[in-house]
Amino acid sequence: MGTNDELVVVMSPNSALNGTMARRALNIAAGDLTIGDPSIRGARVTQMAYGNFQTALLPRKALLRACPNVEDLIARPIDGVKPITSMFLRYYDLAHAHADKLAPAELDASRSTCSTSPS
Repeated sequence: MGTNDELVVVMSPNSALNGTMARRALNIAAGDLTIGDPSIRGARVTQMAYGNFQTALLPRKALLRACPNVEDLIARPIDGVKPITSMFLRYYDLAHAHADKLAPAELDASRSTCSTSPS
């Protein structure tokens, strides 16, 4: 994607995903989420069955402030966050529906929190 200052949250509500991020294989169960680095050349994610998945680009610096180990979570399933995934998907749908009315500050990820460890 030609970016190196953002990370992407990949959410898989109803379909497993697989792919690669550099040399790391990526296998995400339906209902889980992961973090991706869009600056990695050749990174890919494939949906394994009918369903959908959402992605959101978030500022790397904001995520690092909120979750200093976020880069350790790249291309790893983040377990135990199904309630967070559900909430994030609802916010994603809400932001998508009203994106034309939201100011950039309202889309800032600087208030995010993270206490999850890598699998």
